[in-house]
Amino acid sequence: MRREASMQAPRLIRLAHANAALILPLAVHCGFTHGQEFPAKPVRIIVPFAAAGPNDLSVRPVAQKLYELLGQPFVIDYRAGANGIIGSEMVAKSQPDGYTLLVISSSFTPLSATVLILI
Repeated sequence: MRREASMQAPRLIRLAHANAALILPLAVHCGFTHGQEFPAKPVRIIVPFAAAGPNDLSVRPVAQKLYELLGQPFVIDYRAGANGIIGSEMVAKSQPDGYTLLVISSSFTPLSATVLILI
């Protein structure tokens, strides 16, 4: 059992880097297609799960690279609880200005989308 757990960690790290490689070009492209300067202030990234999980492994390298490319801090805010609903609700109720982002696992997306429709 212990050997299986030790084999999972490198796999998760490779998966996190693959996610970062896929997300980063999209995020940078979105920043350059705006007519105004973006970001003009720090961007808040909400992760609706506890730190040190798979979402955390994905978001940290992306936030660091975005900071290096765009020159504004990308602050990671962990809002764990209620199976991702607390953080998702927080993003849904934030100003729609592009300065609050949500990072969530794809397995939770249908649940969160249903909850956000009800809000």
